[in-house]
Amino acid sequence: MRITTFFTLLFCALVVPLSAQKKADKKAITELIAQYETALNTHSLDGVMGIFSADAVVLRNNAPPANGHDAIRNQYKAITDASVSLNISLVIQDVIFSGDVAYAWLMNTGKVQSTGSEESTIDSKSLAVFHKGKDGWRVVRYMYNNNLSQE
Repeated sequence: MRITTFFTLLFCALVVPLSAQKKADKKAITELIAQYETALNTHSLDGVMGIFSADAVVLRNNAPPANGHDAIRNQYKAITDASVSLNISLVIQDVIFSGDVAYAWLMNTGKVQSTGSEESTIDSKSLAVFHKGKDGWRVVRYMYNNNLSQE
């Protein structure tokens, strides 16, 4: 076998599986973000919780960190309550992988209204940090804040 043929085969054997795995990982991250969006829009607290690891931390605008499932569940109870009308769209801007860690930057837009209050505009950005464990990809850190002025 010629040396160039050997290196071509070696390159294909190494790069093609990595490329396929990266596509599968990006698809899994995209599906988790879609699950989160759907869960928020359909008042599914269990759906929201399904994206987070047990030791996840959520850092939101002007609030203390929510550490772990119990704290995160308490934080999302009000958002997923049936008295809240939420129509949010999460648009992935970028996903970066580094081994079993991935970072996704999102732009979030939409409308929210609680019973008896005026409708508000959602215009925020978020950063989700994912970890790939034995049960697949899960969010381990999620940070978001508003783009709108707080005046």
